[in-house]
Amino acid sequence: MKIRIIKLAKEKIKQRDIPIEWVKETLRNPEEILKGHYGRKIAQKIYRKSNKDMLLRVIYMEEDEEVVVITSYLTSQMEKYRRQKK
Repeated sequence: MKIRIIKLAKEKIKQRDIPIEWVKETLRNPEEILKGHYGRKIAQKIYRKSNKDMLLRVIYMEEDEEVVVITSYLTSQMEKYRRQKK
């Protein structure tokens, strides 16, 4: 899978101190994929950061043979965003 991260997404990922490998891993092996707005998708996976479980949400679009990352963020509000309870 070819992954392209748009410039604004790269900036936000850096500002939010999210390891780029977490973004790629979430896209390659998500725990869950949800439908987003405007035909976008949301890949989600839990990571441990600062001694706390956090849900990484990666919002992306599929274009031809490429996955285009629009944005990504970590949240502690897992129950709000998760469809499956684990």
